[in-house]
Amino acid sequence: MKFTKDDPVWQEILEGKRKHKFSNYVIQIKINHLQRLLKMKAIRTDQAINELYQIYEKYYSIFDREFSKYQTAPIKRKSYSVDEVKRFIKEGRLLVLAGDEKILNQLPEGNWIAGTTPYFMDPEGGIYSKDLIFVDDFTHLKRDFKIKKYTKETIENIGKDSFDNGFTFLLIPAFTDVLTEFAYRSFYYENIFNNPVLGYVTGFDLNGDNQKAYVYSGLNNEKLDQEAVALHVKIDDKKLANIEIINIFSQDENSPTLVFPKTDFVQDICLIDGKEENLADYLIKNNIDIRFPIIEEQNGALINKSFMKIDEENKQVIFYAPIFHDVEYRFAKPITNYAEKFNIATANVGNVDYSCNCILNYLYGELEGQKINISGATTFGEIAYQLLNQTQIYLKING
Repeated sequence: MKFTKDDPVWQEILEGKRKHKFSNYVIQIKINHLQRLLKMKAIRTDQAINELYQIYEKYYSIFDREFSKYQTAPIKRKSYSVDEVKRFIKEGRLLVLAGDEKILNQLPEGNWIAGTTPYFMDPEGGIYSKDLIFVDDFTHLKRDFKIKKYTKETIENIGKDSFDNGFTFLLIPAFTDVLTEFAYRSFYYENIFNNPVLGYVTGFDLNGDNQKAYVYSGLNNEKLDQEAVALHVKIDDKKLANIEIINIFSQDENSPTLVFPKTDFVQDICLIDGKEENLADYLIKNNIDIRFPIIEEQNGALINKSFMKIDEENKQVIFYAPIFHDVEYRFAKPITNYAEKFNIATANVGNVDYSCNCILNYLYGELEGQKINISGATTFGEIAYQLLNQTQIYLKING
């Protein structure tokens, strides 16, 4: 690919952040000369970049061969020790991280965002760890990037803030107002479909004392529990980012239809095959297994809504994502052997640039120690333009 003058790679070269021994003489001495002028403060950075870019354009065929060796290879998608992650950050890599709160607190400033979860699907199998950090490296993809924070009042700008061509990676803490706002209204945000918006809901150790979710902005080491953080990534104009979902559940053909009179995470009255009933009573009376979601079909896409719990005292049912009024849902067909079903569903996907899977699949499918084709963080909700449950999402950069 051909670099533009505004690409951050030129400043990184001049500042010595990109360690590469160029073999062409004119390139070698020009970079060295500009670095000396910058050190002497005899030239501004923008002037130095302009001069270097002129050399790049004139000697493009040579530069292009140099850059084929110079490009930073991506880090393998897996979990690493905190010391390894610190080294990646110091190298200036652009990272999305997932790990336990206590270990994420130890990281230095850098070009990264992170969310809390101690559950991962590593290449070797599902693991629970408070000592490891799962790493996704976007350094090789980015032409430019920016990290921004969002509140419940500003999250609607997530699409408008994206680049002309790229993707947006969004992290939102579980059980927050900003998550509720996004879950209800994301489809109505301006420019939400211009670029892929993906990410996950951050969580915590389900058996720990501090059951609070956090997100981090590595630019200034901010740790947030009520705001979302997003990484907007610009990619080459000849490339295209695309997200897909893997849903191993299907609608049960024998299920009644479920239609709700209100949009909410909490439901009580429901039209079940057109008959008004209390949903909590119906689930208990019919011994419905709430480990399996109810499902809406969106023009062929099957969208899960997962049960959190039945509140028998108040005769209410609480979900992990909002149920929308006047939408037709059906119960999912019960399944066994989650790992096998994910491996069948992802058999032809190939290499991906990002993926994550749901904590409910990890728990109900007993995936700890089991191996599936595509690794990634295990999350408290997946984001693919909207809030999803019990789904695996993935990003691919085509071109």
